[in-house]
Amino acid sequence: MKTKRLMLLIVLSMILILQGAVMANDEIITWKICFSCSPNHIWGQAIQEWASLVTDGTQGKMQFQLYYYDALGNQKEVMEQMRMGVAHGNYALETLSYWVPEIDIYGTGYLFKDEAHLLRAQEGEIGRILEQKMIDAGFRPIFYFVRAPRNITSNKPINELSDLKGLKIRVPQAPANVALFQALGAQPITLPWMDVIPSLQAGVIDAHENPLDLIYDYKFWEVQKYIAMTEHQRQVIFVLISEQEYQKLPEEYKAVINKASSAVQESAYENFKIQEKELKELVEAEGMIFTYPDQEEFRKAAKSSYDKLKPEVQDLIKIAQEIE
Repeated sequence: MKTKRLMLLIVLSMILILQGAVMANDEIITWKICFSCSPNHIWGQAIQEWASLVTDGTQGKMQFQLYYYDALGNQKEVMEQMRMGVAHGNYALETLSYWVPEIDIYGTGYLFKDEAHLLRAQEGEIGRILEQKMIDAGFRPIFYFVRAPRNITSNKPINELSDLKGLKIRVPQAPANVALFQALGAQPITLPWMDVIPSLQAGVIDAHENPLDLIYDYKFWEVQKYIAMTEHQRQVIFVLISEQEYQKLPEEYKAVINKASSAVQESAYENFKIQEKELKELVEAEGMIFTYPDQEEFRKAAKSSYDKLKPEVQDLIKIAQEIE
């Protein structure tokens, strides 16, 4: 009698375990992904493509709530939410320096000679070092966007280095960016991205710097007249998901995420190259005036900022400089 009762309990336990497994497999996982850009920006379109691929690949078991224009908070706030498991994804570069000082390699002025040099660094040792540092900090990079060079917008023309003297310019919240513009003679002011346009309107800052795609996406012609083609930084920017939440996923979901990330990495770069050819004409059509300072004098001045950076960043600069 005791044996039969024991067997019955074992069978009932197994049924409950199996039912729990079925319920777990039927569970819908919803992630919150937040970006600073608009849904029409190529980065916004890329994350929509990625989310769709992951949802399809998991038969609808992973779904995504996508937020734009920093709707969940600025980048630093969202990344803190990611570390707590409240938010699940974001894109970032300079903000990562709060947790990964080495990310300042991409804030270093005039380090990368051209896009090919940048990509050799990112696909090589520098990229591998940064990836592990980000994972250790709680952020898993799943793919990255290649960015066009950064340029300066202002309400007075910038034709030479001396035109930057005392200019109050917004820079991202990272040490390398501050050091660069101090070396160039400007007065750098760090502000979250969504504070930039209101600060320009209020006269708190005189200028800002970014690639042409964000200048176009945020209609900077409404607050600034000139763009100086300084091309002072070449960068990638990382799409990140919460490492904590990623590790909770079944292995088959991780595989879907990785496959979708590889596909979107490729398509996003193709779209970037198409858009890059059009952006200057689009911005000019809105009335902004381009100037073309001698980049060599900017380059020489920028090098004095290198020795102000943290030793771990200087180590990566040496690696970058050795890349052919």
